[in-house]
Amino acid sequence: THTHTVVKLSRWTENTENHVMRHTVCEGCREENHVMRHTVCEGCREESHVMRHTVCEGCRQENHVMRHTVCEGCRQENHVMRHTVCEGCREENHVTRHTVCEGCRQENHGMRHTVCEGCREENHVMRHTVCENEQYLVSRC
Repeated sequence: THTHTVVKLSRWTENTENHVMRHTVCEGCREENHVMRHTVCEGCREESHVMRHTVCEGCRQENHVMRHTVCEGCRQENHVMRHTVCEGCREENHVTRHTVCEGCRQENHGMRHTVCEGCREENHVMRHTVCENEQYLVSRC
């Protein structure tokens, strides 16, 4: 069965220079508050810059849109963002460190200035990604 990880989305910073991603919604069911359908490049806002076919690092099946990702903080299942792998080198355990703009493929374009919804401090690199079972991951403030 096709399941989805439902999370409360963080508020993303508007930083056109660094192509910060925002507006993520589930590709599968198109319902609100799901994850990863229209992750559009904040820099150019073109449709071709969407992460629709992000593949699960575990099973490598198509159309798995960040479905099997796990929380970086607690390492528990059904949370978000642990095994996101670098588009370039495909090495394991890259926790959104080398997320690259889908459009231009230049380094340091993705998810770099995402700001925590809780504390609103800059330069938190997905430290405060809101997970399914916890309101905020604030241990790394």
